[in-house]
Amino acid sequence: MELEIVTDPDIIARLEAERKKSEIGPHTNLLMNRFAGMHYQELGGSVRDVIINELYGTPFTVRDWDLIIDDSQEDIDLFVCCEGLPGYVGKNHFGNVKWRVAPYEFDITKYSSRRDKSGPATLEGFFHGCDFNIGTIAYCREHAEILSLAALSGIRTKTISLMNPETDRPHATITRAINFERRLGFRLDEETLRYIRETYTPAMDPAIANYMRERGMGDDTYRSVIKRLGEIVSKETAA
Repeated sequence: MELEIVTDPDIIARLEAERKKSEIGPHTNLLMNRFAGMHYQELGGSVRDVIINELYGTPFTVRDWDLIIDDSQEDIDLFVCCEGLPGYVGKNHFGNVKWRVAPYEFDITKYSSRRDKSGPATLEGFFHGCDFNIGTIAYCREHAEILSLAALSGIRTKTISLMNPETDRPHATITRAINFERRLGFRLDEETLRYIRETYTPAMDPAIANYMRERGMGDDTYRSVIKRLGEIVSKETAA
């Protein structure tokens, strides 16, 4: 699986226009100013959702915005760069920066554009470590290009695929799968459905509830997720 590079000027223009008109824009500008002069890319959902809007006319609003920094010299301290930002600055599950300024969330991480040394993974290596195909996408403003490992193919076929089933948080992985399916209107592929059937039990419900509560999801959304999990498991049982 190789990186796909897209330079479609219409999609690039839509990404730039979305930032300018979005209420999240002033926060992204503030964050990018902290990394001025560095090579960075927008990552994941904020890129994916704009492309889905462009292709399918959906009304998704960007609430989460992620940034990945090229730290080939291994001398960038993300936490120092983010000191003094308004709101909450702390660590996410992976030990990178999490910035919350209501109602938005930002994750900031690093990669290396060099392949001849240890240290941060390359961008492609980072993508290979993602949980789902539709998160393996980035936008480089410097070169006006979109880079995708598997996200664009997933968007074209409206398919959600679990790339890394070996996870220390299966409740989070399962919840994300169902929420992607519900929000995007895409289908879960057979391997992802199989993972859910083999992994989910009702004993996971409290962990799912806590995970969703931490991310500001309400009881109605929780009940919807649990109902869908039950449907997936019951289809396997009936078969």
